[in-house]
Amino acid sequence: MKETLNKALTAGWIRFSRSVHPNRLLRPYLIDDFTYHPMSGLPEVRDECVQAGFAPSRAHRHRHFVCELPGAWAEPVTGRVIWHGRLVVRSYDHATYQPVSSRTLADFVLARAGRREVDAYPTVLLLRDPAGANYWHFFDDVLPKLEWIDRIKLGSDVVVLVGADIWEKSFFQQAIRRGELSDYRWTPHTRVVRADRLIFGRHGSMRRVNAELVRRLLAAPVPSGDRRLFLTRSPQRSRHLENEPELRQALASVGFEAVDTDSLSLDEQISMFAETSSVVAVHGAGLANLIFRIGGPLRLLELFPADYISPQFAWLAGEFGFQYDAIAGTALTRSGTFRVEIEALMGRVAG
Repeated sequence: MKETLNKALTAGWIRFSRSVHPNRLLRPYLIDDFTYHPMSGLPEVRDECVQAGFAPSRAHRHRHFVCELPGAWAEPVTGRVIWHGRLVVRSYDHATYQPVSSRTLADFVLARAGRREVDAYPTVLLLRDPAGANYWHFFDDVLPKLEWIDRIKLGSDVVVLVGADIWEKSFFQQAIRRGELSDYRWTPHTRVVRADRLIFGRHGSMRRVNAELVRRLLAAPVPSGDRRLFLTRSPQRSRHLENEPELRQALASVGFEAVDTDSLSLDEQISMFAETSSVVAVHGAGLANLIFRIGGPLRLLELFPADYISPQFAWLAGEFGFQYDAIAGTALTRSGTFRVEIEALMGRVAG
C-alpha cells in the first residue's frame, strides 16, 4: 500500500514538473545548447548486413547542453536535479534508461523538512549518468563533462559528484589516480545534495573533443609499436563467439594475441592499445581503448552478431583516420553466442 502511494505521488510530481516545459524553465540558465549529427559520415563497409545496420544511425541527432542552476538539489537514487520543487526529468544522458524512483520524492521532501541528512556544497558538478558505469560511456559521456570546470571557471573547490555504480568500478578508481584526474574532488553521491551552484547537463556523445580530452586527462602515452590483438569476450558475457577457439587459433597463426580486457587493469589497457596497430574485436566496451591509439595508424575489423549492430567504434575509427571494416556473423542464440566464419574473417585480415 505504501509503495503504491509513493508511486502515485511520484507520478503526480512528474506531471507537475512537466507542466512547465524544461526548456522554458532552464533556458535562462543554459550555458551551451546545440544539436548535431555525429554519425552522418560513418565509414562504408563491404558487409551488407553491417551497412544496413549502420544506416538508421546516420540520421541520429544528438543534443549537448550545459546548465548552471543556483540553489538546486540533486537526489541520490537516480541523480536527478530538483529546482523550485520541480524535478528535471532529463537531467543527463540516457535518461530513458533510468526511470524516476518512487524514493526520489520521499528523499527530497524529508531532506527539505530537515528529517534527512543533506550534503551541502558551494559548487557541484554533477556527473551522474545511468550508462556511465559502462567503460565506453564513462569515456564518452561522463569524463568529458569535466571540460565544464575550465569552460565555466568553476574553481578548484568544485565537488565532482558521481554515482555509487561508477564509484565502485575498479577502472574508475584506477582512472582517478592518473594524470589530471587525481586533482579533482571526487565525491560519491549517496545523500541528497544541495548546492549554491549546480552544473549538470548532457555532454554530447561521439564528439572528437571527448576522446581528445580523455587522452589528456589520463596522460595517455604517444602511440607506438605494432602489436596485433584479437579482442575477445568472456563466455559469461553476452555476444560471446561460439567458435572462438578456432578463430583464436587462425588469428594466432598471423600474429594476433587473444586478449579479454576484463582481465586487465586500466594502466595495462592504456599501454597495450597505445602499442597496437591492428585489432580484430567482438563489438564491446573494450574497444573504447582505441582512444589510446589516436595519433598512430590502426586497422580495426569489428565482429557483430547479425541482430546487434552498433556504430560507436565505426564512428571513432572514421573520426580519427583508422582503417575500418566489419563482419556480421549469425544472429545471437538464446544463450547470447554467435558465430563468424573463419574464411570470411581471415580473408578480411589478409586484405
